[in-house]
Amino acid sequence: CACTYHMCAWQYCKNTANVMSVSSDFVEMRERVFRLLKGTGFRAVVFNQAQFNHVGTALEYLEHLCCNAVLGGVLGLSREWMVRDSSSGSREDCSREPPRKQAKLDDEEENPANYVLMNCVVDGRESVSIGEGSVVQHCVLEEGVKVGSKCILAHLHLPAHTVVPDGSYLQCVAVEVDGKEKFITYAFDVADKMKACRPLEEASSLPYSGLEMAEAAERLGCGAEGIIWPP
Repeated sequence: CACTYHMCAWQYCKNTANVMSVSSDFVEMRERVFRLLKGTGFRAVVFNQAQFNHVGTALEYLEHLCCNAVLGGVLGLSREWMVRDSSSGSREDCSREPPRKQAKLDDEEENPANYVLMNCVVDGRESVSIGEGSVVQHCVLEEGVKVGSKCILAHLHLPAHTVVPDGSYLQCVAVEVDGKEKFITYAFDVADKMKACRPLEEASSLPYSGLEMAEAAERLGCGAEGIIWPP
């Protein structure tokens, strides 16, 4: 039995059929691990069926939260939760639908959320519209605010009747300037390539909201020289 056991272990260490990339010391490393762990007791834990959702881009983030019915069911997502209507004078949650019940990973019958509005205060819920495929979180939305489709908004206070264009990515963050705390809002398009690279002398050609950065800066009236690309 002992000989058979060691033979099986030796065969496993040598078997690289399921290994995509075999380094020169791969087999040796397997044998060393086997010798170190020999005689060690193990307990196996069987997990429920799981899935991996890659959220590497803004568009993937929106896709998973708004359109992935399976993930939405697992997380219990709904279109709205923890939303308060300040115009009603009540501090109660005015979300239009309760969170979904947890669903099985293979349950394809759950409807996607279409949009997500969470942890927000709205001034007149019926007057505020959220576009399809948008995620709005931790915001104050005053009366008549209209959010376009495929937007990501976070930590904002939008004045009455603000119109947010389709595909906007807006988030307010706290920064420290000269020892004082201030707030800035960064703005992108959800389709912008955040990892796009250019040589320094070509930096003004970086894409921004469907334009080159130099043109975008000119339209914003700030100019590219010395402001966007400080020395």
